[in-house]
Amino acid sequence: MTKITLLGPDGHPLPPKALPPSGRSRTSALVGNRGIAYDAADVTSDQLANWRPSLWSPDNEINPYRDRIVSRTRDLVRNDGWGAGIITRTQDNVVGPHFHPVLSPDYRALAHISGNSAFDIGWAKEYKRAVEAAWRSWVSDPGRWCDVERQLTVSQQLRLAFRHKLVDGDALGYLQYRPDRLGYGKAKFATTLQIIDPDRLSNPQQMMDLKYMRGGVEIDDDGAPVYYHIREAHMGDWWSAPETVIWQRIPRETRWGRPVIIHDFDHDRGAQHRGVGLLTPIVQRMKMLTKYDQSELEAAVL
Repeated sequence: MTKITLLGPDGHPLPPKALPPSGRSRTSALVGNRGIAYDAADVTSDQLANWRPSLWSPDNEINPYRDRIVSRTRDLVRNDGWGAGIITRTQDNVVGPHFHPVLSPDYRALAHISGNSAFDIGWAKEYKRAVEAAWRSWVSDPGRWCDVERQLTVSQQLRLAFRHKLVDGDALGYLQYRPDRLGYGKAKFATTLQIIDPDRLSNPQQMMDLKYMRGGVEIDDDGAPVYYHIREAHMGDWWSAPETVIWQRIPRETRWGRPVIIHDFDHDRGAQHRGVGLLTPIVQRMKMLTKYDQSELEAAVL
C-alpha cells in the first residue's frame, strides 16, 4: 500500500504533531483544545469569545424592556403575514370559535366527604345539565351582559385574552360582581369579566421596579401577587389623557377568596411576574426576512 505523505507550503513533508513538555497529549473537547470540561464555557473560540451575556434575574430580563418588545411584536403581527398567521392559527387551534367546559363532577368524592349517598351518577348527570344550561345562558347572552364593556361573549373574551398572551406575553382579566345589572331584560348573573390590555398593568408613575413592586404586580414576602396596579386608561389613549396618569390598586382576590384579577402568563423561570410573547425570540429574524422579501419584490418589479 502506498504511504500518503502530507506536504507543507514549502513542499516538504509536515512534521509529526509535537507533544507538550509533559509528554502527554492535551485534553481535547469536541470543538477545540482548551482544557475545560464544557465547550459552552469557552472564551477563546471565534464563535464564543465575544458572547458573554449577563446573568439577569427573571424580572430584570423582562420588565425594563417589556414595552419595547411588545411594540415590535405587535408591529410584526399587524404588518407581516407570517406573524399574523402564526397568532391566528394558534388561536384557532387552542380556543376555537366556541369555548365550553366539559363538566364531570366527582360524585363519589362528594358522597364520601358528605356521607350523603344521594350523590350518585344520576345526580351527576342532572347537575351537569343544569350547570351547562346556566353557563350557556350567561356566556351567549345576546345582551353581552357577561362582558363589562358589553361587546363580547365569553368565548370571544377568552379568545382575545389568549391573543394578548401570545402577542404581549400576558393575559389580564378583571372579574367584577355587578348586581346593578340584574333585572328583567337585563343580566341573569351578576358576574362579569373585563379583558384589560396588559399595557395598563404597570408601576405607578412609571417608577422602577422595587422589592415588592414588579412590573405593576405588588407582591408579598413570599413573592405571591397580592395587588395589581392598573392604569385607568391606556398610555396611548390621547382622548383620556387625565386617566393615563391615575392607577387603581386592585386586590388579587376578595377576603373570602373570590378571584378579582386573573393574570395568566407562561413562566420560563422561578420568581417571574410578567411574561413574554410567543414571537419574542424571532422578532429580529422576522424583521430581517420582511426587509429581504420587500427588497426582492421591489427588484423584481423594477
